[in-house]
Amino acid sequence: MNKMENFTLLPSITWNMGNVVRFIMPMVLGYLTSQSCWWKVSGKRAGATVAFRPPAYVFGIVWPLLYIMIGLSWVIAAKTRKQNTHIEVCYISISVLLASWIFLYGCKNKKVWGVYSIALSIGAVIMTMNVVDVESRILLVPLITWLLLALLLNVFEVSKT
Repeated sequence: MNKMENFTLLPSITWNMGNVVRFIMPMVLGYLTSQSCWWKVSGKRAGATVAFRPPAYVFGIVWPLLYIMIGLSWVIAAKTRKQNTHIEVCYISISVLLASWIFLYGCKNKKVWGVYSIALSIGAVIMTMNVVDVESRILLVPLITWLLLALLLNVFEVSKT
């Protein structure tokens, strides 16, 4: 038997109600938060003063993919780890902190607080990566990479004002 036949990046997932909630919660929380003040941000181009900011359509592609990966990571972690309460707290923290950036930066125009929110999000992802298995950790790597870029963009924008 080939060693690669035994390797699966995503273990089989049972889609019960708990896993469905884990999968969609980060996405729903993020989109509900952004919709709560869409009239404040719909006409603006956030971060327009930052020369190296990606085009707006990139964010529309990247964030749904990141939300899917966060959800899958959470579902896999909940299945493979015994300390479920710690894992639930970690992923809920990530979801709330990501939504808090939308609220602080977009709704309240508190760009400095946005920097803190991203920094705390990075810390929460690192903490989570330390308590989950490899499969879940791999799915969080794109998020931490994107958050580092977001931190750089946010700090650069704050320093220009």
